[in-house]
Amino acid sequence: MAGQHVPYAAAYRRAIAAIPTGFAFGGPSRAGRNGGEKEARMHQIIFSPAHLRIAAIGGVRVKFAKIVFLVAGIYGLLILTPIYFMEGRIGRDNPPAITHPEYFYGFLGAGLAWQVLFLVLSGDPARYRAMILPSVLEKISYGIALLVLYSQQRLAFSVLAIGSVDWIFAFLFLAAYFTTKSVRASA
Repeated sequence: MAGQHVPYAAAYRRAIAAIPTGFAFGGPSRAGRNGGEKEARMHQIIFSPAHLRIAAIGGVRVKFAKIVFLVAGIYGLLILTPIYFMEGRIGRDNPPAITHPEYFYGFLGAGLAWQVLFLVLSGDPARYRAMILPSVLEKISYGIALLVLYSQQRLAFSVLAIGSVDWIFAFLFLAAYFTTKSVRASA
């Protein structure tokens, strides 16, 4: 480590400096005030730069998941909220008119609830990791519906293209799931 510039070196030095002199893992040192060779080796193993590097990478992984869910939540809110005020226009632009508004508004309400969940997930992805897989299912289910409707020629290509963003989020959610460790696993 001498002569190398590594970003975690300062944290490593602070961690070593914080260990009391004569500290032995598992109890008081038998080797006296300065500690023994065995204790010094334990310090190197437990506070090695490799362990600090893994912790830093874990932080990047959590940050990735936070950003993914924050972007997904904000994007969803920006896309779905205006649709609440477009029932009449949708009926005019894409006839026939909406005949069951309860399904229309129910879908929008459920969609908005998922966007709020994504914002909650962005706060602490490791803590709420169990909700990432249902979030993937939410994205995939809409994506599959779009593909089926398009293959039956019941959907415009422009709607399929805009809806394909859900496939991108589904894969990003899976990446966030596999790169984020659960709180139980790390505890």
